[in-house]
Amino acid sequence: LNIHMPSVSSTAIDQPWVDLATVLGGGISRNKACARLLDHLVDVLRIFQAHGFAPFVARWRGLDALSGKAVTLDSGGRSLRGVALGIDDQGALLIRHAGGMRRCMAGEVSIRKDDDAAG
Repeated sequence: LNIHMPSVSSTAIDQPWVDLATVLGGGISRNKACARLLDHLVDVLRIFQAHGFAPFVARWRGLDALSGKAVTLDSGGRSLRGVALGIDDQGALLIRHAGGMRRCMAGEVSIRKDDDAAG
């Protein structure tokens, strides 16, 4: 979580970035940010423990930045290229690829710069 990016550090980053200080328009205490984040996380984990993923599905789908994007999934030493189609009701990422559809519960997903997704 990027609270405040020193300008000297930002020059080494070769992709877009943002920090909370910029988003919120000023300084922010790391301790207060962590405390608020942890308070919210505890609340969310209680909901998840009681009800599973179901209460989060609709909001996740509404905020899903990967849906419709060309992606690469790296999992278990293998790579799969395709198009992210969102999540299923259990939270698995759905990827359309040349061989069909894959349901992904674990792995590293990156957005591809090119749009020539397989499938």
